This record gives sequence, structure tokens and C-alpha cells, in this order.
Amino acid sequence: MADTNGTHKKIADLEELVCIPDFEKAAEEILPRNTYVYYKSGADDENVLAANKTAYNRLFIKPRALRDVSIRLLNTRILNGPVSFPIGVSPTAMHKLAHPEGELAVAK
Repeated sequence: MADTNGTHKKIADLEELVCIPDFEKAAEEILPRNTYVYYKSGADDENVLAANKTAYNRLFIKPRALRDVSIRLLNTRILNGPVSFPIGVSPTAMHKLAHPEGELAVAK
């Protein structure tokens, strides 16, 4: 992504991003300030954003040590259809602030 001087900022290697704060820090480093603040904020008084963070913090993933993880299968079924990688993107707008192809790039 080009900054205001026309130079390109390095996008983080996805292998290095492990948790939400990692992604937020990487986004803050490469996005223009106004774009980052827009994406990080929530609508109105940010009540739903706060509730989502509270709900997420209630989850606990118990790691299992000394397990064979050489073969991982991420596929599942959602709405009676096969899904190879269960990640969803909620409908949002203004993707072109971060990428020239906008919503099309997310769909790809």
C-alpha cells in the first residue's frame, strides 16, 4: 500500500499474525490514520463493538499439548453446504479505503 509520499509500506507476513491485536497493529502500521480509525471504530456509541469484545473475551480455547498436528482439516459444513475454510466476512462498506478493488478483493 502506498503512503502519502508514494512509497510502499511493508505488509506484515500473515504467518506472524496470531491474534486480533496483531492484526490491528499491522493495520495501524500500513493504513492511513483516518482509514485505520474508521475500521477500528464501531457505529453510534460503539455499544455493539464493546459487547462483541466482551463476548469474545469469555471464550477460552484450551490448548492440547503433545498432539499430532501434522495433518489439519479445517473443512466443515455451514447451512448444509461444504466449506473448506470456515471464515466469514460480515457485510461492511468502504473496503476501497484499504484496497483498490474494495469489496471485490474481499470476495476473491
